[in-house]
Amino acid sequence: PAAVPAAAPFKSVKEQLGVDTVASVERDIQARGGSPLTGGSGPAKYRVSTMSGDYQDAGTNVAAVNYDFDAVGPAGRLTAVTIVNHAYTVPDYETLLATRKAAAAAIAGPLQQKSATELVASGPGCQLRLLPNADTLFIHEVYQLPN
Repeated sequence: PAAVPAAAPFKSVKEQLGVDTVASVERDIQARGGSPLTGGSGPAKYRVSTMSGDYQDAGTNVAAVNYDFDAVGPAGRLTAVTIVNHAYTVPDYETLLATRKAAAAAIAGPLQQKSATELVASGPGCQLRLLPNADTLFIHEVYQLPN
């Protein structure tokens, strides 16, 4: 709607996740009964990952969620989120893809087809890459947040 401020997509991503620091992500995962995996090297140097069992309350299609931060430690700020969804049948995949497209567009704005395997959206609050793979029935959503 016209009354929504320009920064609404960015705010919406953080509001939907309810997290913005390493400490808040770890608390969120632990509150769901999971144990976050922290750290890595290279591009995953400041990453917190969690697997499907930690997100059963979000639906059965969540296979993993990776949170990337600008620094290590409890105060590291969220810079990107990758959500991996998986379906077990082609009809379920088609339904899941339609649902994830609608949800992603509501967060990041209208989706543009960049290639056969990539849709993108870019708003003032975040950039999105939606990477569906019909062969494996996985869908990756990568939300890059502004610095």
